[in-house]
Parts: sequence; C-alpha cells; structure tokens
Amino acid sequence: MTIINFFANFRLVVLLCLGVSGVMYGYSTWCGLGSTYDSQHYLSAASSLLQDGVLRNADGSLYSNWPPLYPVFLALFGANGFLIKIGQGGVLLGIIYLTYCIVSSTIMDKVLRAFLLIGIAVGTPIMLVNVFVWSEGLFVWLALGMYRLFQKYQQSPKWSLLIGLIIVSNLLCLQRLVGIGVVGLFGIMLYFNQRDVKKAGCYIALSWIGVLIWLWRNTQVEVNPSFVDNVFVASLDQTLYSYIEAVGNWIVPVGMYFSLKVILVTGWLIGTGLLLFYKRLSVKSFAFQTNFLGWSYILSMIGIGGTLSEIDRFVVPGYIWLIAGFIAILDTVLPQLSKKRKWIIYILIGTWLLYPAGRTVKNSIFWHDVNCAKQIIPN
Repeated sequence: MTIINFFANFRLVVLLCLGVSGVMYGYSTWCGLGSTYDSQHYLSAASSLLQDGVLRNADGSLYSNWPPLYPVFLALFGANGFLIKIGQGGVLLGIIYLTYCIVSSTIMDKVLRAFLLIGIAVGTPIMLVNVFVWSEGLFVWLALGMYRLFQKYQQSPKWSLLIGLIIVSNLLCLQRLVGIGVVGLFGIMLYFNQRDVKKAGCYIALSWIGVLIWLWRNTQVEVNPSFVDNVFVASLDQTLYSYIEAVGNWIVPVGMYFSLKVILVTGWLIGTGLLLFYKRLSVKSFAFQTNFLGWSYILSMIGIGGTLSEIDRFVVPGYIWLIAGFIAILDTVLPQLSKKRKWIIYILIGTWLLYPAGRTVKNSIFWHDVNCAKQIIPN
C-alpha cells in the first residue's frame, strides 16, 4: 500500500488517530488527570453537589464564577478521579469521531481530509484540555455536536434538528459562558442559510434560556457575581499579544521569535479573507463557516480581555475550526493545480505535521511526570 493509498483510506486513518490519541492520553494521565486552581473548584463543586445538592467552591463559597454543567459532568462519575479520567478520555475520542463525521462529507480531497484529522488527533491543543480537569474539552465536543446538527439542518431543515440544535446550544452556554457568543455566531449562520431573521432570532433567544437563568440565579445569591471580575481585566495590547503567541504556537515552535508569529498569524488571517473573497465561496460552504467560527471566536476572546494566565487553554475551541478552515480552502484550490504542485502541498503539510506530533509527545511526557508527582500547576 502506497503512502497516498494509506491516507486515502480514511477509515483506517480514523482508527489510527483514535489509537494514537488514546495511547498518548493514557500515558499522560497514567497517574491521574492534571490539576490547576480552576480544577480544584470544579471538583469541589462536583463533590458538594453529590453531598448536599449545592455547588460550592473549594473555599466553601457558592460556585458562580463558571457555569454549572462541567461540575455536573464530573458528578456523573461520582467525583471519582479514575472514572473522570475514563469519561474525559471518552470526550477526547468523541472530539476525533465528530471531526471525522463532519469532514467526511465536506473535504473532498482524501489526503487533505486525513491530514486534517491527524492534525486534530495529535495536536497539542485538544490533548491539553483533556489531560487536565478543565471544561474546554467538553465545550469543544458540544460545539462540534452543534455544528454536526447544523450541518444536517442545512441539508434538510427539519424542526427536530433545530430543536436538537437549541438543546445542545443551551448545554454549550451552561458549559462555558463564551458559549453565549458561539450561539450568536450560529444564529448568524442560520440567517445566512435561510435568510429568515425571525427563525435565527428565535434560535438565539431559546438557546440562551438556560444560561440566563443561571446568571439570574447568581445575581440573587451575590451582589457582584464573581465571573464579572474576570472580564476586561487585561488591556487590548496585552490580550492581542497573548493570543497571537498562543495561535502562533500552533504553527511554529514555542521558542520562535514573536515577530515571526505575528507575521504568520496576520498572514493567515489576511490570506484567508482574500482567498474567501477571490474564490467567492458561498456563506453556506464549509470553508466559509469554519473560518467564520474560528476567527470570530479568537477575535471575540481578544475583545473580552479576560485573564491571561491560561490563554493556551482558552484559545483551544478555535483550533479545530481554524485548522479545518485552512484545509477547506486548500480543498477548493487543489483541483486546479497540477499533480506536481499537489504533491508539493502534500509534502509540506505532511512535514509540518511532525511539529504538532512531536510537541504533543514531548508534552505528554511532561504531563505524565507532573501528574505522577501529584503537582497542582498554578494558574
């Protein structure tokens, strides 16, 4: 079997990705999941929910800085570390599987499709948020579930699919507050799909019900809900610097010059806009939607100006969309290229994949050592 034939066998690639990702996850969490300051509060809220039905932080105060879904997810496993590790590993594999479901019908070039899935499976971002007790992994899985339902609804606009999308969208907002903005983006895409402002507005309003109730609850128990303290705490230039650094680390090694990362990230953004315009891709196309979701998410996070201590995890929900968006644009360009030029692009991408794979292997060893030492990594 030639290399090209191997990559063209997408199901085999999927199985390989699931296996490799599972092995790296298993090694990283051999002694348990990683823990940070936020993790302690998530676990405390899950434990207090099981004990007395109330969500409480590690210091005994009411849990209000984050939405409630993640502690509920942890509580489903009895707040047991081993069972949580199994559940979070399931989320990781679920992310890879949902990515497969989404791209199998949207990326036509089989090699690019395989490269995309490999980039997700071996990339550090998705692994990072699942080897720690963090909420982003489940958030990414729910966001992919939303897009899968939206994808089906776009093909066949049935009310059952729209209702399912509304339910999952409510869960997304109850997982992380930034889900409020993501729901807004999906509302815009719904409008593009049918040019029905009432249906798009109804979707947004109904998808925010759960989180609005949660936020109202917080105002009743606290004069100043603590999540407010984490918004607009950093200046625009600080936030911009941090996000360019984080996104740049997806492309080139962490130690590379920041100026190079600025050039690469800026070029990526501008190049994407120019190609979308030049190719006149429909707003209903996969290439447009993924880039719209990815760049809008990153830019909105920069605008929020939240805490900067864990940007590498906050930026992760944009990772799949931006990598998928880049591959989707290439997918529209490749049919117009000669065989030689196609091979050059395949070789360049295949060579680049060695970087995220190597970075994840290196980090997996680090996470294994940290977790086995039972260290709590400070924010």
